[in-house]
Amino acid sequence: MSSLVKRVSVVLTESEARYAIQALVHYKEMCHLKATNPEATEDDEFFYANDQMGAAMALKSIQKASIEVFGEQILEFGHDSL
Repeated sequence: MSSLVKRVSVVLTESEARYAIQALVHYKEMCHLKATNPEATEDDEFFYANDQMGAAMALKSIQKASIEVFGEQILEFGHDSL
């Protein structure tokens, strides 16, 4: 069985790219905390670990594309940079 991979291209300003990166960083961290929570069920662990992995892959793609356009400073967060 083969699966079709669909892709999307998005144009982001520097500020929008920072928000997207920061949101994915926080979401990935939240998924990690929920997946490793001692009170989590097996299903919770699976779903949050899967979401964590998906967020990490999306984050890597957005970071790579953003660094190519905006430079390494795109990874620096603070109220002045947003």
